[in-house]
Amino acid sequence: MAKGDGFAVCTMKKQTGAAGGLSAHIDREIWDEENQCMVPFRPASVRNDARTALNRECIESAQKIGRTQAIWNRLQEAGFSRKKDDKRDDGKKTRKIKEDAVIALCFVCTSDEETMKRLEAEGKLDEWIDATLEWFYKEFGKENVVSAVLHMDETTPHLHVTVVPITTEEARVRKEKPKFDENGKPIRKYETDKDGNIILDAKGLATPVKRSYKKKEVTARLSAKDIANPTSMDRWQEEYPKAVEKFGLKRGKKGSPLKNMPPAEYNLEQIQEQTAAAQQQLDTINSQKEQLSNDVSHLQQTVETKWGELEGVKTAIDKQSSVLQNMKKEEEKLDDAIAEKKQEQERMTKETWLDTMKGLMNKSDKDKKYLAEIARLEKENLAVDANGKPVLYKSGNQASWPRYAELLRSLIQKEKDNGKEAVKTAVAEEKSRNQSSINQLNQKISTLQKELEERESLIERLKAEKEALLERIRNIKNGILNFFGPKFRAAVNAIIERATGEQSWFTRSQKNVIETSLAVENTIEARKGLGKDAVEVAKVLVEDPDEWEYIPAEVTQIAEKKWDENQEKLAAAAAAVIRLSSSASLKNFDQEGREAIDAYLEVGTVDDIWEVAESKAGTWAKNAKETLYNYANGETMSTGLKVR
Repeated sequence: MAKGDGFAVCTMKKQTGAAGGLSAHIDREIWDEENQCMVPFRPASVRNDARTALNRECIESAQKIGRTQAIWNRLQEAGFSRKKDDKRDDGKKTRKIKEDAVIALCFVCTSDEETMKRLEAEGKLDEWIDATLEWFYKEFGKENVVSAVLHMDETTPHLHVTVVPITTEEARVRKEKPKFDENGKPIRKYETDKDGNIILDAKGLATPVKRSYKKKEVTARLSAKDIANPTSMDRWQEEYPKAVEKFGLKRGKKGSPLKNMPPAEYNLEQIQEQTAAAQQQLDTINSQKEQLSNDVSHLQQTVETKWGELEGVKTAIDKQSSVLQNMKKEEEKLDDAIAEKKQEQERMTKETWLDTMKGLMNKSDKDKKYLAEIARLEKENLAVDANGKPVLYKSGNQASWPRYAELLRSLIQKEKDNGKEAVKTAVAEEKSRNQSSINQLNQKISTLQKELEERESLIERLKAEKEALLERIRNIKNGILNFFGPKFRAAVNAIIERATGEQSWFTRSQKNVIETSLAVENTIEARKGLGKDAVEVAKVLVEDPDEWEYIPAEVTQIAEKKWDENQEKLAAAAAAVIRLSSSASLKNFDQEGREAIDAYLEVGTVDDIWEVAESKAGTWAKNAKETLYNYANGETMSTGLKVR
């Protein structure tokens, strides 16, 4: 039934005198065999304990005595009793009720959750209850409608109406298949046609002819079959929705294959579906996270590669810088060499000129004719090279010293300037190329860092969503536990502690909790079944337990009340191993030790024995362990004796 459909629901169950579970759910109390009294009971279908106080009995006569007593009071009024040969107040004998007789018809009237919550919010819930009871009074008689309990603490508000199936009408004659004796004659009379042939319906059934007795007054009869027959129940599904249609309720789909499901089972199914959906969503997030982690790893590798490339560029830049430094040093050396050459050229030129002059001065008189030339040379200050040859222009004219020096200086400066400019141009071009590479790498690094920040932000968001989803799953699982009673919840929690912890057996306190929870059942089979249910619920609530292999068997031992006995057997077997490990003279287990080990191996494993003995084993622990496992496997001892 979907939310907001507004279908009027009216289902029915039959209650016998021993219907403890049904009565416990409706009355919210159960019989305590140990204390011989009724005690409060919380059904697993309760969803909101704070609304339990809103539950109420809607029929005044049942408010004081309770629903169960109201049923028996009505039966007693109609002349029925639990005891044989009991008498009524007027002295007439009562009729004993069979143990398995149906003493009450228990109806549940409701609709979908959204519709019922709407009636409650609009303040029409009491009007709906009155209309429902009015229909029941009309259908079954007011005296037979003994209880109407409203439950408000479950998923959907609903009304439990209890009807005692008493009727004053004559019993219906039920058709049967005709029975014949060995001669082919009917063993009883059946309705026949005018030719004396037995009248059969389409199913081959005949109507027996009732015997004629003196007409007696029809007394009350307890007959659920006559009242709750298929024809009547079909009619109820048509008439009840009409009685409450003013509240927006309507008849359900006729012939629908959907069946009524107990509230606890429905709620558990819904939570399991929600848990499965949440788990699927969590799996998807984990898959996305794994993919994202791979992407981040790839991105980090890319960043590391780019950083490596950047380091290479930095190394190249450092290398170029070193080259520039060397070029600067070479430039300085070139400046020094040029200056040195210039000084040497000037010195050599002057020395040559002076030597020439001195040579002329030392000439004989016959050479005095050169004096005039010397004077002219001194006057004109004409330049000569290192070999004394005149320095001539391209035109053939001889250069003067100042002009020649100026020419030399200009040539030197030009060579120097050309060298510096070439160095500067090369350095600038190299810097430009390096700066372009650096800019490109910086841009790539900036892009990668931005992508990395976005990925990290996405990871943080997914982590938050995962945590929220895990919290939702935890709440759902806690909701599952709230369906059950406190003792059952305690047993489930003890099993979860055992499954998720590092221990190999239940602790004694955990065993006591489980044993107390299972004690509500009187038979071993019932306790084993309840223990199995607790294990199955625990499995639903635990994602990845460390182990489940031995837990069901241990819970079964607790249900059979053999846990203490098996623990004593385990302790005795472990003590035998410890004795063997602590003595150099003992090579094999003694008779007492073998018997203790044999006794435990009937209910447990050799690994259990060694796990207990290992922490207290002595110097020869290794030999003791080997002997224990050989013995458990039926292998031969060192003495040649077959150990088992």
